[in-house]
Amino acid sequence: MIRAVFFDIDGTLLTRQGTIRKSTMQAMHSLQAQGILCGLATGRSPMKLPHPLNNFSFDAVISFNGTLVSFRNQLISEHHFSQQELDQLADFFDRTHRQALFYTKDTQYGSFTIRFGHSYYIAKLLTLLPDWLPTGTLRYLLQKWSPNRRKNRYKDLVKRPVQINQCVLFCSEKETAAIENQFPEFEIVRSNRFSVDIVPKGINKKSGLQEVADFTQMKLADFMVFGDHQNDIQMIEAAGVGVAMGNARPEVKRIADYVTGSHQVDGIFDALVHFKLLANKQKKNRT
Repeated sequence: MIRAVFFDIDGTLLTRQGTIRKSTMQAMHSLQAQGILCGLATGRSPMKLPHPLNNFSFDAVISFNGTLVSFRNQLISEHHFSQQELDQLADFFDRTHRQALFYTKDTQYGSFTIRFGHSYYIAKLLTLLPDWLPTGTLRYLLQKWSPNRRKNRYKDLVKRPVQINQCVLFCSEKETAAIENQFPEFEIVRSNRFSVDIVPKGINKKSGLQEVADFTQMKLADFMVFGDHQNDIQMIEAAGVGVAMGNARPEVKRIADYVTGSHQVDGIFDALVHFKLLANKQKKNRT
């Protein structure tokens, strides 16, 4: 029996326009009315969730790809890099003049370019850019001509007395394998074509889901999850029911229990009806 439903945000809960469909909001309210928990599982920071999600009270939030987990506003799990790990990352970023951003649960340090790209309205604009946009070329230009380029830029940043939970690195999809080979001691996950998220080894959305399961005395078999990108694969494989959105990456669809419609239509609502968590008669109220 499904007792909790968790959703990725970008490409799942949110449309390309950065909105949430009314049918999805209706579905989540209906789930909670039945006593089913609703949660988020995202690579995003818990500091600034997209505006459309502020109108719903999620029971649990897995953020930074599992390094921070909260249940009803209580932090139940936190993972962070060691100083040695941060020094290793910073050394590579300084030597190769990369654009990177370090996140704590309260703030962020590093690349203005990435911070700008993560702002709400710019993030909405980026979803409209064509797939052929050469992100590798853009990364190369930023390496060569960044106005913030200076010696030991990141080494100085990671000396701050804070606990860093996640790092985001501007990185084209073609570079993913090279970055994974460079840092086998970390988890390297991708949720978009512009950057990769770097977190401590063994931490991911699946481990975050397990933290919630342990805290609530549930089993992973009690969870249904929705996702669309590579950083959703492990939790989709682990959950009792793993649903891939119609717009999901091919590798995500291959491992999912069910493929529903896209985030641009009523994909979430329809999957919940399919698995009988919502009644068919509720369809007439969706938009």
